[in-house]
Amino acid sequence: MKTKLITILTICLAIITTSCSDELETTTTAIDTTDAVSALNTLSESYATTQVTTKAIPEWLKKILIVACADISASLQADTGDADWYTVVIAGASASLSQGLTLSVSPNGNGTNVNGIDSNETNAYDKVGKWHYSAIENAYQKPAYYAVDGKYDNPTFYKHSVDFLSANKVATVEDFERFPVAVANEELATALAAYTTYGFYGSLEQLYRNKQIDATTFELLAPYYESLEKTRDINDFVAYSIEAETIVAEARLERATKKAILSTMATARYGMQYWRQVIK
Repeated sequence: MKTKLITILTICLAIITTSCSDELETTTTAIDTTDAVSALNTLSESYATTQVTTKAIPEWLKKILIVACADISASLQADTGDADWYTVVIAGASASLSQGLTLSVSPNGNGTNVNGIDSNETNAYDKVGKWHYSAIENAYQKPAYYAVDGKYDNPTFYKHSVDFLSANKVATVEDFERFPVAVANEELATALAAYTTYGFYGSLEQLYRNKQIDATTFELLAPYYESLEKTRDINDFVAYSIEAETIVAEARLERATKKAILSTMATARYGMQYWRQVIK
């Protein structure tokens, strides 16, 4: 009887341990959520002092912020459910590209180089940012990949992005069947409406009010969003983002929460650097 009881307790402990590891992503030096929020706020306050926000923001930087922030907002909105990361890539990339065209941002004739943007190995979701802008780079020099009659056309961009991402083994064509073009169109319209109505930070607040993101996601992304809007030097922002990503990577968070936050930060870091190649 005693042996059976020990066996049952051992099995139960194994089940509980497995369940917890599925819910939480931690490191050997994991920090509590409260400490992570405090550390990120401190980092962001320090960052704000390095950005000369009293100076007029250059027009080229305004455009970069508009198109990069559109991607970030749409990506987070698409990542609020059980979305696969590669579908989030298309949702965000379409918002960024369509906004770029709205601002009449022309592709850089000398080309861009996403592979020339340094990755952040601390961020397990760095690939989300990379493939966002790889998909845009694949299409931007070729209007037939994203436009019909000279205007942005999401079904066209969707088709060529699925072809590109599946050819690079990011996902299979069958995987994308769970994210049909009708859903992609709806998500783009919803994301751009929220971005246009509420602005960048406001769209984050709206997701929180609508319970599409939890309090932890909001508390960790709020100072990050504010920092991005205060940015006057993109190199400074990249350094700041890498530090912010490290704080989140080392925090004791639910897996879905950590995925959403780190994917958002990777997308912001890649986006600011990619659009600088195009716009400046």
